[in-house]
Amino acid sequence: MAYIGFDVENRLHNTAFTFDSYTSDGVTSIYALSVPKPLTSRAVLVNFDGLTQQPELDYTLDSESNLKIINVPANTTQIQILHLTRPVQLHTIPDKSISTSKLVGDIQTPGNLVVSGTLQILGQVEQGVTNVFTSLSIQDNKIVINSAEQGAGVTHLDGTAGITIERGTETDKSFLWDEAADKWTAGSDILVAGGFEGNVTGSASLNVLKAGDSMTGELTLSGNPSNNDHATTKAYVDRKSFVNALLF
Repeated sequence: MAYIGFDVENRLHNTAFTFDSYTSDGVTSIYALSVPKPLTSRAVLVNFDGLTQQPELDYTLDSESNLKIINVPANTTQIQILHLTRPVQLHTIPDKSISTSKLVGDIQTPGNLVVSGTLQILGQVEQGVTNVFTSLSIQDNKIVINSAEQGAGVTHLDGTAGITIERGTETDKSFLWDEAADKWTAGSDILVAGGFEGNVTGSASLNVLKAGDSMTGELTLSGNPSNNDHATTKAYVDRKSFVNALLF
């Protein structure tokens, strides 16, 4: 019969099982057993003067796995206790001693998984899998998105790649690279910036283009011109013309 944590000795002629021996005083009912102690009463064979006793009927184990005699024998009775099992030797697995060929199936950890080297995921990550991080800290200064792309541009997705912000019951917001337009886009949302450096194309609300644009209202200048190429008001021009006409 097998017992959890113990293994029956295969080479009985080489090493004897653990043996405990006591002499009854007619009163004592509990006797200490050698370590490692048995797991059940059936893991020891008990004899009183050579007469085999029955486990759980004549003896059992107490809370500390010591022998507890139910029917205490008479004084001077020889109590012989033979351990029927031996402990399995559990060894600490050395570092770097398990090869990938020894691992089959899923791996689940009840605690934290610490990866000292590079973490590589060679298989496909299931769609719909959500990684929940209360805080995410990345030491690298660059994040690569769409790294599996093998074609020209973003081809295996919907033609866009970027960052999407989940807003609960509100509409999500995205900042994407649009492959078809070959431009960055935020959709119809407004980008607010303190300033732009470089060329800006297209039209902007409430602003007038330097060329090819028209105004629908008046242009109010802050003051009179100070240089020849400055813009000026009609009143300033009329006044200057009148003065010039009087002088010349």
